[in-house]
Amino acid sequence: MDAHRIEIPPDEAKGKRRSQVIYLSENAAAIVARLMAIHPTGKLFLNTDG
Repeated sequence: MDAHRIEIPPDEAKGKRRSQVIYLSENAAAIVARLMAIHPTGKLFLNTDG
C-alpha cells in the first residue's frame, strides 16, 4: 500500500477486469495504518461477525 492509496487487484475488485484504486485522505491513511498493525494479514475491514 502506498501511504495514501489502496490498490485492489482485479480478481477482488468489482467487475473483475481491472484493479481498483482508492485514494485516502491523511485521516483515512492513519486509520488504515492502525488497522493494518492490528490485522497484518487477511481482511482489513471486519464487521462484528468477523
